[in-house]
Amino acid sequence: MTREDIRKKVVGIVMAQLYLTEEPGDSDDLRENLGADSLDAVEIIMEIEDELSIYLPDEQAQECTTLKKIVDLVETILLAKSS
Repeated sequence: MTREDIRKKVVGIVMAQLYLTEEPGDSDDLRENLGADSLDAVEIIMEIEDELSIYLPDEQAQECTTLKKIVDLVETILLAKSS
């Protein structure tokens, strides 16, 4: 899975979870720019885990405040999983 594939998956999940009609940018903060609350953030992480069959460690997932950070973490975990 390429970084762009990962990004498309993550963006799709975020848009669906937050009912967004426009695609957010990589630097958009989930809470400040996109209106997510803590429950939304947890549900986004859980959906990513389900969709991609991975586990995102809680400490690292809590640091994922932007789309770029989420994509970076998912890419790192998928690379480690495929090794």
